[in-house]
This record gives sequence, C-alpha cells and structure tokens, in this order.
Amino acid sequence: MLAGVALLAGCLIVPTNYYESNSRHNLNLLTQTNLVIGVTTREDVLLLLGEPDCGIDMDQSYGYKWSKVKAIWFIAAGSGGGGGVAGGGIQHDYMLWVSFDESNRVSQTQLVKHWR
Repeated sequence: MLAGVALLAGCLIVPTNYYESNSRHNLNLLTQTNLVIGVTTREDVLLLLGEPDCGIDMDQSYGYKWSKVKAIWFIAAGSGGGGGVAGGGIQHDYMLWVSFDESNRVSQTQLVKHWR
C-alpha cells in the first residue's frame, strides 16, 4: 500500500547497494571478521586496510570510514506543462574502529553505522 501511495505522489525509490564515489572500496561489513583479537598486528591492519582516516589516543585506535548508497529516490512535481524532478540518495556511513594493545596487536574492533 505504501508503494502505491508513493507512486500516486510521484515518488520513486530504487533500491541500490554501491559504494559512494569518494568512499573507500576495500571495506565492508565483513572486514571486521578478518581482524583477530590478540593475533592481528598493527602492521597487518595497515597492509590489509591502508592508512587510517583518523586515529585516537596517540594512535592506539585507528578509524576507517566508508559509505554505501542503499537507495535512490526521485520526486516528480508539477502539471500543465511545468514541473520538474528532484532526487537524492539514502546512504549508510560506516566507521570501523580498531584498537591496539601494548604489543601492537588488535585488542578490540567496533563497527559504527550511521544512516542518512
């Protein structure tokens, strides 16, 4: 029923799943499973993921960001020969935090999701 209302209002939502053009492409929701607490070293993380986007506490934690577009929306408006189309994307932003212990091994990972 909601889809019918959206169509009557001139709204179209197209599901997608692609990386934002300026996003890292070497990260996904499963990347975290490749980092083994107490085993994976800082060097392993850098080789796997590259330089971090940010760091905390004198580089005891690295942050890696990426974004994926999950849907594209369009709205058509106007009548009588005038009008236009507006559109945009529904995006998920992610941050993978990787923390290290004194021996430079992964001590914790945390995936943070933000929807916009």
